[in-house]
Parts: sequence; C-alpha cells; structure tokens
Amino acid sequence: MIRRPISPEKARSVPLRGLRAEHAMPENAAGNEPTPWRYVFHGRVQGVSFRFTTNSIGRRFPVRGYVKNQPNGTVEMICIADEQTRKAFLEAISDAFPNNITDVDIEQLSSCPEYENFTVVY
Repeated sequence: MIRRPISPEKARSVPLRGLRAEHAMPENAAGNEPTPWRYVFHGRVQGVSFRFTTNSIGRRFPVRGYVKNQPNGTVEMICIADEQTRKAFLEAISDAFPNNITDVDIEQLSSCPEYENFTVVY
C-alpha cells in the first residue's frame, strides 16, 4: 500500500492538485487494462455527501466498484478502470471536495470481485 499524505496547508492552498497525477497511481503501474485499485480517503469525508457525490461522478465514467464509509471515519473506494479513466475520475472527485481530503491511501489489488457498475455500499 502507498500512503500519499497531503498536508492541510497544501490542501487549502492548492486544492488537491497532488492527487491528480502522482496520487492517482504509482509510476510503475501503468497500462490500459482495467485494473482494481483501492483508495482510502482521509479527512472530512463522512457527513459531507462524499459517497453520494462520488457515486454520481462514477456514473459519468466507465468505472466499476464501490464507495463505502468505514468505521474509523475514512471512506474506502474500489475502482476498476483503465489508467486514463481512473485519473480523470479521481480528478473529478478532488474537484468536488477540494478542502475535505487530507490523505489518500492507494493500493493496487491483485484481484477483487466483479462489479457491474459503480455503487455505494452501506
């Protein structure tokens, strides 16, 4: 797992611009094949319609997976998509929540269940 901290100062001054490129995926993991990735968003990401908005954004992209609140206050997202789509999807999420996300844990998954679409898991 890769932890990409974003300082609160940086998040306020440059709204998650770091998530756009270097946080979307590690440099050595490129390709056009849809691959499963797990993202854990930290910060003020519960109680702010994060799951609903992320799900709405997900419908605009050819992504599969889910978004789910975690008991520790984070939000987990499984995203299955090609690299370009995944980066655009994450950029749209960061644009929707420029001051809420402070850290993102990123992990490429070797496998995961098949998902037909992108949804909210309760």
